[in-house]
Amino acid sequence: MDRSRINWEELGAYGLAIGICIFILIWVLRLWEANLTMPFDYQVDTLLTCTLIKGVLENGWYQINPYLGMPGILEMYDFPLTNNLDFMIMKVIGLFNPNYAIVMNLYYLLTFPLTTLTAMLAIKRLGIDTAAAIVGSILFTFIPYHILRGENHLVLSSYYMIPLMSMVLLWFYHPPPWPLHLGVDGLKRLMSRPWITALAICLLISSTYIYYPFFSCFFLLIAGLTSYWRWREKERLGTALLLILVISAGVFANLIPSIAYYLHEGPNPAVAIRLPGETETYGLKIVQLLLPISDHRIPQLAEIAEWYSESAPPVLVNENTMASLGIIAGAGFLILILGAFMLFSGGRGEHNLLNGLITLNLSAVLLATIGGFGTLFALLVSAQIRNYNRISIFIAFFCILAVLLVLEIAFNRWSSIRSKPVRSGLLLLILMVGILDQSSPAFAPRYGDIREEFRQDEDFISSIEEIMPEGAMIFQLPYVPFPENQPAMMINMPDYEHFKAYLHSRTLRWSYGAVKNREASEWQNSIAEKSVGEMVSALSMAGFEGIYIDGNGYNDRGLSIVNELSDLLDIKPLADQKGRRFFFDMREYNIRNSQIDISPIAICGPGWYRIEYWDGVETIWMENNGDLIVYSSSDNYAKLSFGAIAVYDPKTLEILINDEHTANTSISAISLTEVEVPIRLKKGKNIIVLRSREGCRRPCDIPELNNPDWRCLSLAFQDIDITLLPASGREGSM
Repeated sequence: MDRSRINWEELGAYGLAIGICIFILIWVLRLWEANLTMPFDYQVDTLLTCTLIKGVLENGWYQINPYLGMPGILEMYDFPLTNNLDFMIMKVIGLFNPNYAIVMNLYYLLTFPLTTLTAMLAIKRLGIDTAAAIVGSILFTFIPYHILRGENHLVLSSYYMIPLMSMVLLWFYHPPPWPLHLGVDGLKRLMSRPWITALAICLLISSTYIYYPFFSCFFLLIAGLTSYWRWREKERLGTALLLILVISAGVFANLIPSIAYYLHEGPNPAVAIRLPGETETYGLKIVQLLLPISDHRIPQLAEIAEWYSESAPPVLVNENTMASLGIIAGAGFLILILGAFMLFSGGRGEHNLLNGLITLNLSAVLLATIGGFGTLFALLVSAQIRNYNRISIFIAFFCILAVLLVLEIAFNRWSSIRSKPVRSGLLLLILMVGILDQSSPAFAPRYGDIREEFRQDEDFISSIEEIMPEGAMIFQLPYVPFPENQPAMMINMPDYEHFKAYLHSRTLRWSYGAVKNREASEWQNSIAEKSVGEMVSALSMAGFEGIYIDGNGYNDRGLSIVNELSDLLDIKPLADQKGRRFFFDMREYNIRNSQIDISPIAICGPGWYRIEYWDGVETIWMENNGDLIVYSSSDNYAKLSFGAIAVYDPKTLEILINDEHTANTSISAISLTEVEVPIRLKKGKNIIVLRSREGCRRPCDIPELNNPDWRCLSLAFQDIDITLLPASGREGSM
C-alpha cells in the first residue's frame, strides 16, 4: 500500500511539474497566437532544419534528397550530423501528420516538458526533495539558452538528455559503495539498474548533436580522474573510460554513412571548415554567463546587457550572448566558484555532491573560456569543435543544482526555515523570480511577420507549380555555395534562403542544395559564371525547364539579369508580391533550342583548381585527373579541342568518355600542345575524364623550379571547347 501511495505521489509531482512547464511555455511564447503549420522562425539555420525534416518525412531520412541539388541530388554525407535521436522522434511525430512545420513545431514544444521530466528525475535521484526538484527542473527548462536557441538551433534546444548525463557524472562523486561499483562480481553488476541506466544514457546522448557527446566525454574524464584521486579507486577511472568508449562508439555508429561516403568519394575539404582561432571568437565568457538577458523585462538590466554588447569587440559578441544563466543559476555559479576557492584554501568540503559540482563547473570554465583548454584542443587535435560557449547549458544545470543543494543544507540546519510553509513559500518565490528574470516579452516569435512572409512565398511557389510539369528541374540564381555560405558573398540574402522554394514545393526539383566542391555544385557554379546566353543554352541541354531568381542576391536587386533573360527567352517573368523573386519558364525556349544544333559546353567538375589568367587567357590546372561534364541535347558526334602544357616534364594524357577509352596524347612541358580529339556524345550527361598517366607533382618539391606553389599539378589547359561535327564529317571520325 505504501509503495502504491508513494508512486501516485511521485506521478502527481511529475504531472504538476509538467503542467507548470506547459503553462509557462504558453505564456512565454504566446502560443495562442501561433499557427503550427508555419515555423516559429523563418530564416537562416531554421530553413536548413526545415529542409532536413521535410526530407526525413518525404524521403525516409535526411541524408539524400532527390528534389534538391539538380542536376545531381542533395547528399548530406559531407556535412554529417550525429543527432539521429532528434530525427527519430520527429519521424514518429510525422506518422501522425506529414507537414514538416507542424512536426518541427511540435518537437520543439515537446523539448520543454521533456527537459522538465528528465531534469526532475535527475535532481530527485541525486537526493533533492520533490518540491525543490520541481522548481529546479522548471528553471532549467526555461534557461534563456532554450528559447534563444529556439528552432534556429533546434539541435541545441533539444538538450533534455543533459540532466540525465549530469546525474551519471555526479554518481562518480558518491562515496563508497558508489552506484557503478563493479567489485569482484563485475559481469553481474553490469546488468544492475545503475549500469543499465548509465549505458543507456551514454548511448542516447551519443545520438544528440555532436557538442553534447563531446562535452559529456570531457566531463566523464574529469569525473573519473578527480574521483579516483579522492577515493584512490582505479575502478572509477576505468568506468569513466568505459563510458567514454560507449559514447564514442555511438557517435561513430551515427557517422558510419558519412565515413563510408568519404572512403568511396574522398574527403571534401571545402565543407565545415573550422580554424583553431575560431574557438576564441565563439568561446565562453564568464561575463556573459552573469549578465542579464538582452531585452530584459527590467529596462535598466536590459541596458546593461546592451551596453556590454555595444562596447565589446563585435567579433566577440555572437551566439555566446545566449549563455546567460539568469539570476538564480548565476547565484549558483558564484556559489561554485566560491566553493572552489574554499577547497583550494584548505576547506573541509564535506558535501561530496557539491564538491563534484564545483569540480565539473570549474573544469567547464577552464575548457571553454576564451584562451582556455578548448583552444589548445583545437590547435593540437581538432578544430571541428569551436563553439565552446555551448557548454553553458551544462553549467546551467550544475549551477541550479548547486542552489538547490545549498537550500537543502540551509533547510536542514536552520529550524526557522524548516517548516513546510516557509520552505514552500521560499521555493515559490525563487521560481517566480527566476522565470521572470530568465524570460522576456521579446522571446515570443514574430508570428504576424512570419505569417505574412510565409504566405507570400507559398503563393509564389504555388503559382510556379500550377504552370510547370511534375518533376521539372528549376535552376536557382544566384549560385550560392552549400552548406555554410559566407555572408559576405551575398548582398542582402541570408544563408539558406533558396530552400524556401523547396519548402513550399511538392513536385518540382531545385538546383540549390548541391554540396560545394562536389560535381553538381561545381557544374552549377561554372554555369552561373557564364554569359546569360551560354548559361541558358547549357541549362536547356541539361534538361532544366525554369529559372528562379532571388533579387536580393544581386547589387541591383536582380534587374539586369531579369531584363537579359526576358529578352533572351522572349517572355515576362512571374514575380512575387514584393518584386524580390522571379521565375522564367524555359519550355518554349527549350523547344526552339532542340530544333537547331548547338555545341555543348564543357564544365570543369572534380579534379581542377580555380581559373587563373596567363597573359589574359583563361587557364586552369588539373590534378592527377580532371572531369569535364558535358550535357548534350541529343546523340552527337563532336570534336574536343584544347591547348595543354605539362608541369616540369612531359606527360601522357589519357582521354576517357563515359568510362570508354578514347585517346592518348603526349603533352609537352616546354610549349602549349594543341589537341583535337573526335568524340561521341550521348543524349544527356556525359563525363569526359582527362588523366595524367604520370600523376601530378608539387612545384615546391622541385628544386629546379624555385616555385613555392604547394598544389599538386599535372597539366594546365586553355581554350577547352566542344564543337559539333557536321554530318559529312562524321564518317571516319570515330
